[in-house]
Amino acid sequence: MIVKIYIGADRLDMFKDESIEVNSSVATINDISKNTTDYSKSFTVPASNNNNRIFKHYYDADIDNPFDARVKVAGRIELDGLPFKYGKWKLEKVSVKQGRPYAYTITFFGNLVSLNLLFGNDELTALDLSDYDFEYTSDNVINKLNSNEIVPYSLFANLQLFYNLASGGIGNLATTGVRWDALTPSIKLSALIAAIELKYNINFSNDLFGRSEIADIFLLLSKDKDAPNGTVKQAIRFDSGNSDYVDFMTGVLNFNRTELITFRLFVYPATGYESTPYKVYIYRNDELVSVTSVIGEYSLTPYNNPQNAQYSFFIEAETFFYTATLRQTPLFGGFIYTYASVNNIISIFQIVNNLPKIKVIDFIKGISQLFKTVIIANEFDDIYINSAPQFYQQGVTRDITRYIDFNSYDVERGTILSQINFKFQEPQTILNKQFKQNTGIAYGDELTKLTDENGQPLDGDVFEVTVPFEQVLYEKLPSLSDEGQTSIQYGALIDDTLQPINPKPHLHYILNVPLGVYPMKIINSVGATQIINAVNIPNYANVAENENFNLLFSEEFGVWNGGITSNNLYSNYYKEYIESIFNIKKRVFRYKGFLPLNLLTKIKLNDVLKIKYNYYRIDNFTTNLVSGESSFTLVNNFENIPTTFNSNITSLNADFRNQTKSIYFSTLVDYSYTFDDSWINFSSVVGNLMFFEFDENTTPFFRTTTGTVTNDLTGETITITFNQTGFAITADTNLITADTNLITADNG
Repeated sequence: MIVKIYIGADRLDMFKDESIEVNSSVATINDISKNTTDYSKSFTVPASNNNNRIFKHYYDADIDNPFDARVKVAGRIELDGLPFKYGKWKLEKVSVKQGRPYAYTITFFGNLVSLNLLFGNDELTALDLSDYDFEYTSDNVINKLNSNEIVPYSLFANLQLFYNLASGGIGNLATTGVRWDALTPSIKLSALIAAIELKYNINFSNDLFGRSEIADIFLLLSKDKDAPNGTVKQAIRFDSGNSDYVDFMTGVLNFNRTELITFRLFVYPATGYESTPYKVYIYRNDELVSVTSVIGEYSLTPYNNPQNAQYSFFIEAETFFYTATLRQTPLFGGFIYTYASVNNIISIFQIVNNLPKIKVIDFIKGISQLFKTVIIANEFDDIYINSAPQFYQQGVTRDITRYIDFNSYDVERGTILSQINFKFQEPQTILNKQFKQNTGIAYGDELTKLTDENGQPLDGDVFEVTVPFEQVLYEKLPSLSDEGQTSIQYGALIDDTLQPINPKPHLHYILNVPLGVYPMKIINSVGATQIINAVNIPNYANVAENENFNLLFSEEFGVWNGGITSNNLYSNYYKEYIESIFNIKKRVFRYKGFLPLNLLTKIKLNDVLKIKYNYYRIDNFTTNLVSGESSFTLVNNFENIPTTFNSNITSLNADFRNQTKSIYFSTLVDYSYTFDDSWINFSSVVGNLMFFEFDENTTPFFRTTTGTVTNDLTGETITITFNQTGFAITADTNLITADTNLITADNG
C-alpha cells in the first residue's frame, strides 16, 4: 500500500521502512463506558527540506513564527489514494544527529479527543440561552405550569407539599396553595445541545439527540437559594414636569447652559415593594459617578452641577414598582420639578444564571454514560453519537475468513468483572436520602453482581459507572382528608431539615396531567389564590403508562403507579451488552491477517466479522500501514446478527395534545409507510429518524392504531403501534349538568 500523510494540505515525506500502526477501538473489555477513538503509536518521518518547511524548522528555537507544537494540527492518512483516517497530528520531538536534524517524531489521534480541548473548562453557563429568558412574573410561571415549551415549569418546589381538604397550612395544595416563586423551571435537553453546537461550531448527529425519548428530556434549572433570578437595570423614565433641562424621551438631565444649578433625586417604592432591595446608578457624561444600594425611599444629597454636563439615572432590581421625582434648584432660586410616574421593572429569569454547575465536557460525558453511547468525530466537525445498541444495529456482517492467518492465534479469557455499580451523585434531597438509609442504595442506582450458573461471584474486579447527575425521588400526593389519590406528583428540593437545597444536575421528563376532583391552588404575586385543573409533573419515564424508557438505572417501584420500572437505562442500553460480554462461552480472540484495501477502508467498528462459522464483535484492531497486516482483538458474538432493517421501539405513546415524536430505524434509504387512522400522520425523515405527528385528541377516550414502515429494498416490514390518551374533562364546580346527551364544561 502507498501511504500518504497530510498535515493540513501539506504531504509529509516518509521513511521507506518506517512502521506505522493505527489502532481503532470501541470499548475495552473492562471499561464498558469508554468511547471510540483512533490513535497511532509514535513514529518518525525524515527531517527533509519539505518536512522542515512544514514543521518550520522546529529544531531552531530562534526562528520567528515557529510551528506551534502546543496544539494538535488537523490532518489525514490516505492509503493508495483513498481516505483512511481523519484526525489530528501531534509533534513529539525532533532528533538531531551530528548537529543536523534527522527525524521528527509524530503521533496521530482521532478527532474525538479534541472535544476535551474544544470545550476546555467551560461550564454550561458559557452557553448563549438568552432566547429562552422570560419575564419572571406569577402569570408567566402559572402559564408555564401547563405548557410544553422549551422552558416550562413542573412541580419542583423548595418546600414540602401536601394535600388536605380539611386543613390549611403552608404547602397545602388543597386549601392554602403554594407560592408561585417556590417553584423551579426546567429547560429541554435539545435546547442545550443546540446551544453547544452553536458555540463550538460542531454538529451532533440526530441518531441520539433527535430521538423523542432523548430530545424530550429536561434539565432542572437550579441555583444557589440566595442568588437572584435576574436583575434588570433600567433608566428612570421621566414623563412630566416643568423642567426644560430634562429630555422626556431619554430621561437625560442636560445642563447645556452656563448657570449653576443643584438637583436632588427622590425614589418612592410602590405599595408592596417597600422591602424590595434596589440600586440607584448616576452617570455624568456617560461615566458612573455614584451607585447606592437602597431599601425603601431614596433621597440623593443635593448635587451641584458643573457646567455643560449630562446626567442619567438608572434603577437596578428584580421586580420593582416605583415613582421618582427630580428636583432642580437654579441659582436664582425656586424649584423645578420633573416626575416619573409609576415605573415597572420586571425581573427577567435569566437561564444562564440558573443553570446547575457542571462543565460542558462532563455534561456530554454524563449523557454518554447514561445511554451507553458511541461517539465518532470526522474531519468536518460532525460528530456521530448514538446509543451502543442502535450503533451495532447499523453494522453489517463481513466475512474475512480467507484473509485470516489460522496458523497462529490466541484465545483468552479476557478481563472479568464481579460487580458493576451504576450510580448517580450522592442524594441530597430528603426522600432519596431516606430511601438510601432504608435500603442501602439510592433510588435509581443499580448494583449488578455477576455470577456463574451456580450463583457464585465471578473472579473479577468491581467496576463503577458514576454519572454527574443527581436523582430526585418524587412523591405522589394522597388526599389526607378522604384517602383519595391525587394526580399531583412533585419533587421536593429540600434536605432532611426541610431547608431548600440546590441539587446536582437533575434530568427528568415532564408529563401534563389532569387533576380531576383534586385540583391544586397556587398563590400569585398579589397574594390571590388561583385554581389549577391540569399541571405539569416531573416523571422518570416519558409517558405515565406503558413506558418504553425511563431515567433510572434500576428496577424500582414506580412513584406514579407502583409498577416496576422495567424499561430503564440498564435494561435498555447495558444489559444485553453485559450479558454478552460475561457469557460463560465468551472468549477474546486475537487474530492476524492481511485485508485487501477495499475491505480495510470499509470496516466499521459496529460491523460483525464472520470467521469460518463464527461471528465476532470488534473490540479493537490495529493496522500496520506499511506491511498491510492487521491485528484484531475480537469477542465472540452472542447477540443477534445485524439485520438490514430494525427500529429502537415498536410503539409510540403520546398525551392528548398535538405533538411530533420520532422512531429510530437502522436505515431509511428506500422506504414506504401506511397508517390505519387519519389522526396519525407521517411528518418527515431526518437521517435515520422518522417523525410522526399526532393530531390533538379532543375526545375523552384513549385511542390506538397501527402503521407499517417498509424497507422497499428488502421487503422487510416493521409494525408500529401508536397510543394516545384522551382529553381530560374538568369542570370549575363539583356539579356537572347537561340538557342533552352532551356534557360540557365552561373551562375548556
